[in-house]
Amino acid sequence: MLFARFSAMSLLYGTTWLTSAAVAQQTGPFTSLADLRRNAARFENRTVTVRSHFSQGNGTPVIFDNDHTTVLPIQWSNQIRDTPQYRELIKATEKDWLVFTGHLDGGINFVIHDGQFDNTPHVTIKVINARTNKPVTDERLNVALREDQIGSVALPTDTDGIIDVTTGNATIIRILSNMYGDCRSRGELYTNYSIAEIHQNGITTGNLCSNARPQAKPGELILYEIPKTFIPSYPKPPLPSTPPVPVSPESFLAPAPYTISSEVKCSTPS
Repeated sequence: MLFARFSAMSLLYGTTWLTSAAVAQQTGPFTSLADLRRNAARFENRTVTVRSHFSQGNGTPVIFDNDHTTVLPIQWSNQIRDTPQYRELIKATEKDWLVFTGHLDGGINFVIHDGQFDNTPHVTIKVINARTNKPVTDERLNVALREDQIGSVALPTDTDGIIDVTTGNATIIRILSNMYGDCRSRGELYTNYSIAEIHQNGITTGNLCSNARPQAKPGELILYEIPKTFIPSYPKPPLPSTPPVPVSPESFLAPAPYTISSEVKCSTPS
């Protein structure tokens, strides 16, 4: 499969185009389909990169995310339609992950400029506000794919509170909150989460801020956070089982000072 491959680099390094027979390494995060739909006016005619599934859709091709949560009709641009790349991509099954670059046309159709099969491993981090149980959309989570948290990359959440992270050959992932307070216990803050476990069962981290304990989906890591300005209110202490002893105000008065008389009387024996 000799066709142009797109490598979505992190926001710090911009976008790089590659032509290679090898599978390009995706480092994400990508623009989500849900974000595209909700912010169509902002993204219209802007070139963006999305990671999605593809379906012929009975002659009307579409791209969609997991569980068809968001579906967008697509059009193939002329620059890709006459290439071997196009003939490869339209053979994709609905279980294949694909990376497409393109733009929104009229805020409805996603016009594909370039694409590739995405065979690199990914995990999804979902960040939830423990106070409201809604997605945290303005976090820049510190993510590291090694035991040393130094040099971790701050990755932004999208409008669903999600970060798509390419894990490559890494076996562990570490995360630290940034803009929000972390709801994990102190002992869990520097945990090496197994990427294999995330792929197989999903992981929900500890949550000391609320009673929410959702079951993570395979490939998903859930983190609970809380605004740093939020001060939790605690219930009043329980009443004692025995009634309190009444105390009069006089008991708080200081005792009279103790004085020693200077007069000493001596008696002589008679």
